[in-house]
Amino acid sequence: MLTWSDNASNETSVIVDRSNRSSFSTSVRLAKLDANATTFTDGSVLPRTTDFYRVTAWNAVGSGVSATVTTQTPRR
Repeated sequence: MLTWSDNASNETSVIVDRSNRSSFSTSVRLAKLDANATTFTDGSVLPRTTDFYRVTAWNAVGSGVSATVTTQTPRR
């Protein structure tokens, strides 16, 4: 499960993307969540992979600053 702090006060949605590259040159949009969301479970991640996640707050003006998180999944 991914968790983050909601530092935005005016977002209308939160976008979660995943990539196998830290540059996000290729990525998959996993979810568009409601405003103020702070968790997401990625049910499609494969075992023994390194993945990068980006969580971005959005509103009518555009997107906010996003942090990238790196995860490694264990063998299943």
